[in-house]
This record gives sequence, structure tokens and C-alpha cells, in this order.
Amino acid sequence: MIRPIAFALASLLATSAMAGEMVSGTNYYLTEVKQWKTGVWSGYWMFSSKGISEAKQGPLPTVPVECHGAGSWDAEKMWGNGICINGKGRDTWTLRWAVDEDQSFQSTAIDNYKRTGKWQVVSGSGKYAGMTGSGTYTSSDLPDNRRVTMWEGEVELAK
Repeated sequence: MIRPIAFALASLLATSAMAGEMVSGTNYYLTEVKQWKTGVWSGYWMFSSKGISEAKQGPLPTVPVECHGAGSWDAEKMWGNGICINGKGRDTWTLRWAVDEDQSFQSTAIDNYKRTGKWQVVSGSGKYAGMTGSGTYTSSDLPDNRRVTMWEGEVELAK
């Protein structure tokens, strides 16, 4: 009986030792945004961004990044989702992101709005094939169609 328990504990320890690595970084990009009002304080938005994803911590390098998304807003909240493609050539990874659903929003406010949300790796190619991971982000609009996103989480690269 002790052997099966010891084997199970060893398996659990091996699994937790292979957990992903912490990552963090900042994306800087130029963004094209389109918006359509659907009411006095509501609407639909789409955006497309291209820039650089600067890694700060973890196994991911600084790479080109391209993000696309769409969503809606009303007087109280904003929601939406999309994808980001990181890397170049055959060595890329794609993640999906979503704006936090419980995030309050004042569409009548003029100050810069910060979006928060979650991201998850959905695929990888080349040296990122088999990559998994997830995390959170905070994104803000800047003047002159620029955007900055700070992200963090955990990823595991396939061995």
C-alpha cells in the first residue's frame, strides 16, 4: 500500500515541477479603431493593432505582435474579445483575449479608460508548437492612435 501512495506523490510532485514559467511584458502598438454608435451611450467597436511585444520576465522573447478585436459598450460596461499573433515567420503563437465581463465602465467619462481582461494561448507553430498558457492584461489608449498593454501570466513551452 505504501508503494502506490509514494508513486502517486512522486507523480504529483513531477507534475507540479513541470508547471509553466511566469511571464510578463508590455505591448506597444499603433492602432486603427472603428466605432459605430448604436444609441446615445452605446456602440460597437473594432480595432486592429501592430507593434512590438517586449518581454520583461520569462522564456518569451521580444517579438512583433498583431492584435485584432471587436466588442460593444453601453453606459455601464464594455465587453469584447479578439486574438493576438506574436512572433514572425514560422515561429509564432496566437492567444485569445477577452475584456473582463464584470468591469464597470462610464461611457460618459472623458478620462482615459483602462481595460482589463484575460488571455489564453490557443496555438503555436515552429518552436512554439504545443505552447500553453494564460494570464491577465491591462490595456490603455494613448494619443496618436497608440496603445499600450501590460500583460502577465504563466506559459509552458513544449519540450
